Amino acid sequence: MKQALSFLALLLLAVGCAAPNSPAPVRAATLPLPGRDRYPVPAVDRPISLDGRLDPDEWLGLNPAAAMTLNASHDLEPARQPSQVWITRDRLWLYVAVHSQINPDQPLRKDSVWGENDGVELAFQAAGDPEAPVYILRGYPSMRFQIPSLGGAKPKEIERLSENTAIRAKLHPRGTSWTIEWKISLRALGLDPAGSRQVAFNATVCKPGSGEMVTWRPATAETWRLDGKGILELAPQPAPRRVMVPGLAPAPER
Repeated sequence: MKQALSFLALLLLAVGCAAPNSPAPVRAATLPLPGRDRYPVPAVDRPISLDGRLDPDEWLGLNPAAAMTLNASHDLEPARQPSQVWITRDRLWLYVAVHSQINPDQPLRKDSVWGENDGVELAFQAAGDPEAPVYILRGYPSMRFQIPSLGGAKPKEIERLSENTAIRAKLHPRGTSWTIEWKISLRALGLDPAGSRQVAFNATVCKPGSGEMVTWRPATAETWRLDGKGILELAPQPAPRRVMVPGLAPAPER
């Protein structure tokens, strides 16, 4: 018996980020903090340049007050290294920026294996429809991303979403953080850009350097399983931009 307990203890110590398919028990006594339930997504009138660098002119001034702060681990402990997320939308696309602090004494793990390497997971589901598929996107510093079928998305839906998603990542020179930008088609997420205003959502960052996963909604052991309370509130679809051609008068309003 003692040998079995010792072996189990060694296994637990060997785990870096808790793998989503092997969740730790959740303590029901601790709930997400008030104000963590909804995040307003403003509309922008021009595309965001994907280069991995978070430009304040593109990302709401990088104002901490406008950020979605991931300051709890998936097992409901305070995060030792929080992350910040900013989200906007234009007529057809959703844009997500993530700034992730890392342990400067640990090199960034760039392989694309979730739970073992630095990475970002985004999970989306049509609000109010628990039977709708959960679209899961996982991106890495290598600028590779994956869309697993864990949430019930069909192969054709995953293929469509993969073809309509782009990411860029960048490691900061001092090695204290890395950033990633996403561009995701609203239609490929099963949303009507002109009509859908709410999306169930969660964002999670795996940090093997500190041995934790930090997340927005730490209400479930598997971070992609949405509880219907973490909601993105999308601003209305912006009007089309009017392009002025030199020498031509603008078309009359009708």
